[in-house]
Amino acid sequence: MSKVTVIQGTTRIVTIAGLQGTTKVVTVRDSKATITISENGRQGAPGPAGPSGAGSLFLKVQFTYTDGPSIIVLSVTDGDTIVDSEVVIETAFDDAAATISLGSVADSSLILSTTENLPSALGNYRNQNNFKFALNEQIRIYINPGTSTQGSGHVLISKI
Repeated sequence: MSKVTVIQGTTRIVTIAGLQGTTKVVTVRDSKATITISENGRQGAPGPAGPSGAGSLFLKVQFTYTDGPSIIVLSVTDGDTIVDSEVVIETAFDDAAATISLGSVADSSLILSTTENLPSALGNYRNQNNFKFALNEQIRIYINPGTSTQGSGHVLISKI
């Protein structure tokens, strides 16, 4: 029997004794290795084609405490929808009064308000938005570092 190390968020092909033959799916839920083993069934018929030009964009933008007051994350056009956004604090801001928001020029908290995250604490702050835009806008991260001498992270945003 061989030892398999699986790091959360990665995919590994493994052979497990007694499960040879058909394809199996092994899902690791967290670092404590809660494992589910299931057999893949038959693949169904393909679905209909999407509309012309349909697609999505997943974007990652880094920021630091010195990038304020705002930086452009993404430009959206009429009909675009932000479906998911996340601010990840990788290095905590060292001023408890520091704030971060994600929004537009017209509304700096449209997507993620200052009360939905804590820049002075490491963490992931997520909002599954579904904001559909009716006009062209710039999505910005607004950074108020206060008196911070450190602080960094990134924004993850998905648009369709």
